[in-house]
Amino acid sequence: MKFRLNYRVIASMTCGILIAILSLCIPVASGSTMSIDKNAPASLSQVLEAVDAARHSNSVPSKLSPSLQNVSTGDGFSMVGSRGCEPSYAQTSIKISNCIFGDAKGKHTLLILGDSHAAMWLPALNLIGDRLKWRIIDLDKVNCGAADITYYLHQEGRAYTECNAWHQWAFTEINKLDPSVVVLTSLLDPYIAPPGSNFGPSAWTVGLEKSLNLITSNGTKKVVLGDIPYLVPAGQPQDAYSNTTPADCVAAHEQDLSRCSLPEQVAVFTAYHQAEQTAASASGATYINVIPWFCSSVCTPIIHNLVVYENTQHITGPYAEWLSGVLQGALSAAMKTPTAK
Repeated sequence: MKFRLNYRVIASMTCGILIAILSLCIPVASGSTMSIDKNAPASLSQVLEAVDAARHSNSVPSKLSPSLQNVSTGDGFSMVGSRGCEPSYAQTSIKISNCIFGDAKGKHTLLILGDSHAAMWLPALNLIGDRLKWRIIDLDKVNCGAADITYYLHQEGRAYTECNAWHQWAFTEINKLDPSVVVLTSLLDPYIAPPGSNFGPSAWTVGLEKSLNLITSNGTKKVVLGDIPYLVPAGQPQDAYSNTTPADCVAAHEQDLSRCSLPEQVAVFTAYHQAEQTAASASGATYINVIPWFCSSVCTPIIHNLVVYENTQHITGPYAEWLSGVLQGALSAAMKTPTAK
């Protein structure tokens, strides 16, 4: 059995210990000195240009946001945790009023549903809600993705039955709320299933399509936000749970960042991304492919002076904020709003 402890906690501990040791012998780029204009987000062309430029840059910039020592600063998890909006494994419902971001008095509502990969986009969605005067509701449950399947809780070595109950509650609440837009997003990894089970992309398509069809409120547009690439350092298993983080790698290879990058075809579980697209198409949902926001044939740990990854499979708060403009543009059709300029 491939048992895993809480990967967010272990990754943070590992990163902190390794960077502290490395900082004794090499200079580490200083902390959150780069400002992001939250009212003038990066355009799609600016993001794509920066992503392409990143693959040609082989050394750490002098100013990084966040610092390598504080990659969790300002992330979505701290946003939900401070509100009491991060349900435990045992919880099967939550007080939705604790989970409202953006403009709490907005006339329109966007709701995001999924696991920790929903929470990581919250810094971007919060800015979008503020700009457009929309309410943003976050319904995320760690290890409980958007697809209506039975997940395996590796941390406790059992079927994650509470996730099934959470889905039942969440879809009932969504249909009562009748939000203008529902965004579904999840970690994509074959290890979400029990060890030894035959879980493949087709099973993910079936589960995600079931979830999309369970959203029946008349005024709701449905969006599937595709998963990100996973930046797993060389020598580590290529799955989402590596305990060595991209920040560790950057600290160890400040003058050779190519050691911390991966070819896109390695960093992306392509078959599972295609499975999501298939489910979205079959259900009349919009699919957003985020891979070009991270990779230009190569996926890199630093883009535009920003540390991209908090750990191997979550993005930092500042990088999410920087992407708020392109995410707003990708959501504009569903939200029926102008794209960010």
